[in-house]
Amino acid sequence: MNAALVPDADQVFEFIDSEYSNTRLKAGSSNPLPTAMGGTTDAVLENYVNNQDIDPLLPPGETVIGDYPAPNGIAEEIKPYSLNQIAVPSPIVQIGLGLVKGTEIKVRWLPTISRDDFNFRYFGVGGMHSISQWIPGLKDLPLDISAFVGYTKIDAEYNIPPGNIEGSGQKAEFTVNTLTYQALVSAHISVLTVYAGLGMDNFTTKFRLLGTYNVYPTSPIPIEPFTDPIDLEQSGNNGFRTTLGLRLKLAIITIHADYTFREYNTLTAGIGFSVR
Repeated sequence: MNAALVPDADQVFEFIDSEYSNTRLKAGSSNPLPTAMGGTTDAVLENYVNNQDIDPLLPPGETVIGDYPAPNGIAEEIKPYSLNQIAVPSPIVQIGLGLVKGTEIKVRWLPTISRDDFNFRYFGVGGMHSISQWIPGLKDLPLDISAFVGYTKIDAEYNIPPGNIEGSGQKAEFTVNTLTYQALVSAHISVLTVYAGLGMDNFTTKFRLLGTYNVYPTSPIPIEPFTDPIDLEQSGNNGFRTTLGLRLKLAIITIHADYTFREYNTLTAGIGFSVR
């Protein structure tokens, strides 16, 4: 079971009117607003146009063409899993197959998990190789140094409940593709293994808002609904990661727990079966 903890700073953002065109917070609305991982809000956004952009003959001024509730985050959907801590949980099945010369292939996956309007999928594959065996004097010690390379894909989908904005097929899709490079050191003391890792994650993230959105149903100016209004992608994001963990081996049963320090710190715990 993984639980990625969401920092408080990433649960809200300050809405600054000057950073947007023709959109602002309605007077009296609360600020900051929740991010996708935040809570709820009663804030209202309103859209406006400059009169002379519509018709140069109109007197100077603005016309408000509609308002709509600012969207809520999904914190209330995922908080019960984590004892009031905002976290993204992901139970995962992992299979590892040992090959020759201290090489192991690992596969992780998670069938689609659905809760209310939120769907989550996970898949990963990686390879680990012991490099201490090639270093004179280390191969006979209860110490192992390994290199790991892995690929992970996470898909999250949120079907937006009807009622906030008129339209159809409204949903948000979020995808993260990650390449991980990591050096691992482990020490074996009887049935206990202590391990640590230092590495880097390289992310590519995509966010799409799909469907039709009739944001201005009562506008005095006819405005067509928006279709699939957001399609964003960002790649080349790098983040360092440090992992500390313990593993207990009792016959063929293993119990492990570790904590990874990165932008979204992650707590992992699991039970497994190891046959050699």
